[in-house]
Amino acid sequence: MIENTQTGPNGMKIQRLNGNTINGAEPFTQSETLATLDAVNNTSVFINSRAAGANTSFPRPIVGARIASTTGVNLWRSDTGSQLTYRAEIVEWPVADLALRQNYYRLYVDNDTLTPVDSWPPGLDNLGENTSLTEADEPLGVGEYVRLRMAIRVSNANLPAGFQSLKLQYAERVTTCTAATGWEDVGVSGSAEPWRGFTGLNTTDGTSLSLDPPLPGDLLLSVSDVAGVLVHDNPSTVNPYKVYDGEDVEYDWYLEQNGATPETMYCFRVARVDGSLLEGYFHYPQIQTAGFEPQTQDWRWYSDIENETPSTAVAAENTAPTNINIDDTLALRVTVGEVANVVGIDVKFKLQFSDDSSFVNAQDVVASSTCLANSLWCYADGGGTDNTLITTSLLSDGDGCVAATGNGCGTHNATAEYVPGHTHGATRAQEYSFTLMQSGARTNAVYYFRLVSIATEKIVPLDIAATYPSVQTGDSALTFTISGLPSGTTTASVVTNASTTPVSIDFGSVPLHTDVIAAQRISVVTNATEGYQVQKYAAQPMSSSVGAEIPAVTGTNAAPGAWLTVCSSAETGCVGYHSTDAILLGGSTRFGASDTYAGFHATPEEVMYSSVPTEDSADIVYRLRVTELQPAGDYLTNIVYLAIPVH
Repeated sequence: MIENTQTGPNGMKIQRLNGNTINGAEPFTQSETLATLDAVNNTSVFINSRAAGANTSFPRPIVGARIASTTGVNLWRSDTGSQLTYRAEIVEWPVADLALRQNYYRLYVDNDTLTPVDSWPPGLDNLGENTSLTEADEPLGVGEYVRLRMAIRVSNANLPAGFQSLKLQYAERVTTCTAATGWEDVGVSGSAEPWRGFTGLNTTDGTSLSLDPPLPGDLLLSVSDVAGVLVHDNPSTVNPYKVYDGEDVEYDWYLEQNGATPETMYCFRVARVDGSLLEGYFHYPQIQTAGFEPQTQDWRWYSDIENETPSTAVAAENTAPTNINIDDTLALRVTVGEVANVVGIDVKFKLQFSDDSSFVNAQDVVASSTCLANSLWCYADGGGTDNTLITTSLLSDGDGCVAATGNGCGTHNATAEYVPGHTHGATRAQEYSFTLMQSGARTNAVYYFRLVSIATEKIVPLDIAATYPSVQTGDSALTFTISGLPSGTTTASVVTNASTTPVSIDFGSVPLHTDVIAAQRISVVTNATEGYQVQKYAAQPMSSSVGAEIPAVTGTNAAPGAWLTVCSSAETGCVGYHSTDAILLGGSTRFGASDTYAGFHATPEEVMYSSVPTEDSADIVYRLRVTELQPAGDYLTNIVYLAIPVH
């Protein structure tokens, strides 16, 4: 007598059969149908029998019985000469509420063998156990697949060999995987499901991951004790080996991304083949899907940006042009390929630049409306309308564009203003156009350019063996010019009454108590990155041949003053200068007022300045007065100008 008082779902179950049989070809087998069993290997059959009639000698009363399947039992007789009556009880033995819980996992790159060796992503940067595959870890694009090693913890009882079949399910993560809803079964390989299995070329579905006990290195998770099976498609075959209470059995699932929602994190779990959940989930594998993934491919620069389709190339494909100077305009054609098999919606790129190929100091190309002399690189209006399709592709590696039709038609870009509407097809190589102007870039330097998605702010990486578009600026140059001004020139709120040449300032015969004014015009053109500075000095005081001097005004270059203030009436005379450059180094406005004069000095002092590459001019005004106390004579000095580019 056996009694089971268990109240849980795994209590003892009994089915009863009875009947009789006579005759039949020997040996004779009779099949009886059962209600479906949970497992054949956890079921026993008990039977008793008797023979009736004239001849009941051995072995006619004897019958054999065995469980043939989860739905049937077979009876067997070696001698059918008498009528046999039988009674049978089929017992499914109780188990101690066997519990299965999803435990550790790790993602691997498929190597088309039973045991993968490189954990995801491909290469050196590997994800560890129980680590999600995120946006930073080469998320899966459409058609890409991964191997998922997962351990199932067995608790409360032993898991008999051949007892349990499992299936893999997925759902979009909400806040956590436990909060996810709408779980679906992973589809079989070749199905239309967004997540599906995958049939490896040299691996076989249902293969045991190792022997029992497992060989060293066959199981990859730190908690695993027993080998499960390789799974190409749901559901898995049954566990090949017995798993004891407290042990983990390891499975290996092939998993292919087949059009799941882009840029979305998905959760994965194992359920029993009948859909019932496991008793717990310690860890959920989580996999991010790839979004639209553009990559920079070939590029080329053109100089005739006024043409919608430029024709004057300034260098070969993937070759940096040289000697690009201030105000030069260029059209950049660049091919952008898509590698994740995901359609790009509302695609718009902007350009960033740097004089370092690693872009440690990357800057956005500046809008033409706010472009300054020191903006370095600005957008420029070209022959194509911003955000419209190019009409003709020019590069050798695109998918082609003719009359604004074709898979390779990208857009014109003369601004970085985001405008939705452009679709970049999955796996397509489209050609984009950018029009630029050099605006004060550092001389004799190489500048690199990269694309950035405006919608996501993601940098567009390089395709294999591709390079960033680049240009080399021209050599440093500074042109310094001195021009004479005639008498009668109005400048700095005065009118000159003496003429000058580029090499002389001749005050002539100076009347007593009368201001004599002359001026020279200084012009500077430079592409120096940080502009220039002009300094001047007098080689000696304004002196006669017998050593008499006309005193300098009391104002200095650092603190010039009004003429009537700095030209003292107590002196025999005075001489000084004024610069019309109103803003000098550091933002100084010391010469900003017209009536500001400094005396001659023997050391170089600033009279003109710009912080950016520029084309500048300023007047240097010279003013002289003498009294009857000033000894008569010819007075001379040498004025020296220094023009200094700043890089």
